[in-house]
Amino acid sequence: QKTEKMSMHPQPEPVSVLAHLVKEEPKPTGLEIAILHIEEDNGGDLDTYPTNAFAKVGVHLGINGSDLPRLARDFQREYKSLRSLFKAEDYCMLDHTEEGADLYRENWRPLITRIRDATTCLLLVCPDNSTAWADRRRVVLNLTADENHAVGIYKEELTFINLLFTQHSKA
Repeated sequence: QKTEKMSMHPQPEPVSVLAHLVKEEPKPTGLEIAILHIEEDNGGDLDTYPTNAFAKVGVHLGINGSDLPRLARDFQREYKSLRSLFKAEDYCMLDHTEEGADLYRENWRPLITRIRDATTCLLLVCPDNSTAWADRRRVVLNLTADENHAVGIYKEELTFINLLFTQHSKA
């Protein structure tokens, strides 16, 4: 059983920004992908990616449609790199003995968090990625192995799915 910490690259800025906005209170309940007209306050610098790729006002979350191809590439790249770690480490908590489960879970919490953030971002812009959905399901099952937190995790997942369906009703 592996117990050492895995090495990961720093989380890309677009992923960290969007994941933070999704987790931040008040939790968003509406998602809109549109051309965002954000006031420029940067001295004329035209490349404001990813700073102006997102906007959140209250419970409304916006993704700038003109940044969508670049965002999708960045989210896919982050997800693929994390997925390779996920698969390489045989990352299914159901395969581990009870005595080693707590140590294993603690050592791999950064990967759990990062892959959940990556799938959140990727699925918001590409909701038909069935592999991302399957990996997200495995992460949720892992997180709910601790029954004390299961209800909260399930509520967070339902909130995410409701947000996703506001933009992608056929996802």
